[in-house]
Amino acid sequence: FITIMMMLSLMRKVLAFLCLASPALGFAPTGLQSPLLGGKSAFFGLKAASTLSEEIPSGWQGGFRETNSSFWYPEPDLSALPMQDNMANIEKITRQMSVQWPQFSWVTEPGKNWTRVYQCFQPDISRLGYDDAGRVWSIICPQKGYGSWLFGTLNVEITVTGQRGWCDEPNKNMYAEMTVLGQIWMTPGFVGRISKRLLNHKGFPFSKENAIQMTTHRMDEPDQPIFRMFRGVDSSFHHPDFVLHHDEAYGVSHLKAQIGSLIETGDENVDAFNRMLLGIFNSASGNILLPGSVLTWNVWYAKPEHANQDEWRAHAEKWRTSLQVNHCPPGGPPNPPQFHNGRQFRPFWNKLRKEIRLMGTFIFWILSKSMTARLLRYIARRRREKQEAGKAS
Repeated sequence: FITIMMMLSLMRKVLAFLCLASPALGFAPTGLQSPLLGGKSAFFGLKAASTLSEEIPSGWQGGFRETNSSFWYPEPDLSALPMQDNMANIEKITRQMSVQWPQFSWVTEPGKNWTRVYQCFQPDISRLGYDDAGRVWSIICPQKGYGSWLFGTLNVEITVTGQRGWCDEPNKNMYAEMTVLGQIWMTPGFVGRISKRLLNHKGFPFSKENAIQMTTHRMDEPDQPIFRMFRGVDSSFHHPDFVLHHDEAYGVSHLKAQIGSLIETGDENVDAFNRMLLGIFNSASGNILLPGSVLTWNVWYAKPEHANQDEWRAHAEKWRTSLQVNHCPPGGPPNPPQFHNGRQFRPFWNKLRKEIRLMGTFIFWILSKSMTARLLRYIARRRREKQEAGKAS
């Protein structure tokens, strides 16, 4: 009996170790640490430790994380560092990791968790840039295009406005904080081209420079615009197998942001148009930028590499000015959002009804604006004619 109990105890320990060391939990084989540190999953550790020397390029020095113990897990605090402008220190970037699988997830109907969908945005747009000591100097976030058969391509970008952080390549570890804006603009389609001609106004979102902007903040903290990027996958919801890349990624981290309010421009016409376009975008995307929606993404990295600063600038500038048509990668457009069981999320009828309804409202609005402008021009012309006639007499 004692022998059996000892064997059962040993088996429990072995099973516990195997569960702890499971790659699905993001465990780092280089050191027996808990897969959940401060409620956050471990960051890297997706490859065997013997491959580290092959995957880390030369020149790594490290040490930045160790300059302040408050930077460390389980509760990192970077308040000692200033928030850096995302494009101000490109010359300091010597190393990078590109994001090959930016896996986004959100709930399409607020309060109904079973409506959660998952979608991978375009690869190799997002990047983490840092120096040989491991200080992060720039983070590029992804873009996405949604086709609207009436209005054209509706583009969305999570734009980083400020960041700070650190990366530790040998231990496959990282932490960062950032502020972002959600931006939407349109590449006009049929109705979009008509509206662009009728509106003839520089403030409308027909380019990224005039994009609709949405505030973001930390979840349930509307007064905190700085949100956090932790190691590992987000442990607050289920991840189906098709969004996990443990066998092919070098590492993974995650972050979440809650969508705030639309930033108004002060122009009544532009703001009305922006609200309408935001409604169309949310109907097409499953409410990805609905105020109050929580957007989560797990970013799966390729192995570290040396950074080319000129290429980094060109890469960032390309996506900043949106040069690539429809934002499709070379392999074609990505798969549509999917539910946890793999069924595709295609809000066609909801999207169609909403677009037709909004199109009717929009056309009426455009025509009323156009007719009002014509009426005002007619009144002004008649007034000038009367004044000229009075002077002549």
